[in-house]
Amino acid sequence: MGFAVFGGQRDYRHGRSARALPRLLAGLSLTALGLGLGVSGACSLIVDFTECRDNNDCASIDGSGPVRACTSENICVEAAEIECTGNTQCGDLFGSSFVCGADEEGAARCVNTTTAECEPIIWPEDWDHDKVVILGTVMPVGELFAALVQPLENAVQLAIQDFNKTTELPGGRKIAWVACNSNGVPDLAVAASDHLANRLHAPAIIGPIFSENVIKVATEVTIPAGTFTITPAASSPSITTLDDDDLVWRPISSDVYQASAIADWVTKVQDPAPDSVVFLAKDDAYGQGLLIDAGGRIEQNVGSFTSITYSNPATLTTEELTAEYGAVIGQTFALAPDTVIIAGTSEAQEFILGYLLVWGDLPEAERPALPVFLVPHAGVPILESTLESVPDPLLQQLLYTKLAGVAPIIHDVENFAVYNSRYKVLFGNKDAITSSSLSYDAALVTILAMATVDGQERVTGAGIASGMARLVDKAGTPISFGDDPVGLSFIRDARNILEQGGGVDLKGVSGELDFDLSTGEVRVNLINWKLIERSAGDPSDALIAPNNVYVLNDEPATDGNWISCEVAGC
Repeated sequence: MGFAVFGGQRDYRHGRSARALPRLLAGLSLTALGLGLGVSGACSLIVDFTECRDNNDCASIDGSGPVRACTSENICVEAAEIECTGNTQCGDLFGSSFVCGADEEGAARCVNTTTAECEPIIWPEDWDHDKVVILGTVMPVGELFAALVQPLENAVQLAIQDFNKTTELPGGRKIAWVACNSNGVPDLAVAASDHLANRLHAPAIIGPIFSENVIKVATEVTIPAGTFTITPAASSPSITTLDDDDLVWRPISSDVYQASAIADWVTKVQDPAPDSVVFLAKDDAYGQGLLIDAGGRIEQNVGSFTSITYSNPATLTTEELTAEYGAVIGQTFALAPDTVIIAGTSEAQEFILGYLLVWGDLPEAERPALPVFLVPHAGVPILESTLESVPDPLLQQLLYTKLAGVAPIIHDVENFAVYNSRYKVLFGNKDAITSSSLSYDAALVTILAMATVDGQERVTGAGIASGMARLVDKAGTPISFGDDPVGLSFIRDARNILEQGGGVDLKGVSGELDFDLSTGEVRVNLINWKLIERSAGDPSDALIAPNNVYVLNDEPATDGNWISCEVAGC
């Protein structure tokens, strides 16, 4: 009786090297094998070389090793060793979070959808896991951005749920979803996007949210990978000029229009007209872009203009953030401006409340006039919560008249109301913030563009991008996302028309989805937002409401004119 181990010989049934065999014999003596002296007669002992009987036998002692599974041949294998042909194969071996993706060399291997940035895949209910298209999201839903961004991720979930319960893509495919959290850090957004695009073969990503992240992800990951990317909220003009192979899209207009609207509101509409303006700009593509475009025009029309750049809060420790933001608030307060513009995101609330705290601590005779605080679109969602966070009723009443915002039109009144009703059912009776309309539209537009791909073909980023032209067909069938809020027949109607080669003209939750096919973005008018009291004399429960509308001049103009909502009917 003997054993022959052929170094390097492959066992093609399992994708394993025969070198693995000696570990089964480690520590076994000839006596243990029944081959020692004194054994008489023929060799009749049957030796069990079974490596495993179930997955528990393949687990590392402390759980820190790679994920392994026990095959039907009773051999432990790692996910990276399985040359897969479908998601079900990988799921059966390693668990429901695994799909048939790709290793670093691009070979088909079982891959865990879960990473440090990404949650486990969410499968369509009661559906064949091999008949899905994976849609990924990359959004900052950590603590710093939860109030602002979590509703946008929720909106994607709602869009996927609406589609999956209503219909399916050609070829009998539904949508599976992998949600990733970038925490607002560009490098984390890149890592998450690389996982989605290159390891999981997701043909489309919704996000990132911030312009800086979009530019980095697009140039380093999604454009080279051929992945369709649609950002719900990133509005930097530099995204327009990306050499993107038609792969980068957005349902929000560029900041070239918002910059004009902000500059004109401050210098032509704000009453009383300001003489001293401080412009706080986050140190990213969004903040710096608005500072250059809007700040430059404002500076020419006011007596005093000061710009202050502050760090991305996602890059700071709590101690660093407290020190830097405290210094920014102190510097701003010392200038006693008439108007403070904050070109950032949810951190605008901290600057406003910090300024108010310093102001309120002074003796009344020493207090300067409280400035107007103006936030561009990324900060508009925090206006209500900022006012609610002020505990002193007198200060609250004063701040109530000093908060304003400027943002592109991002919701259709009727369609948003219908969408919001479904949102509240799914998310604990909480109202959706207005900007979540962009996220819902981005997801549903992407899925409908997938419906233009033949059912026998793989859905790719290029295929989705190619299908976008049929979603903006003015001669096509009008489809409104507010029709049939219960049965959602508008989704099924659009899908059927697209599968049959027709075109549709979409009106989403955010409004008309008239994408410019050359830039991948929309061009819309803007709104000046203010707070209104639900109950007279009680600003503690105020809501944002449109005050003026900025009507753009005819293309290709980037400027326009502010008109009162009483006149324009907004």
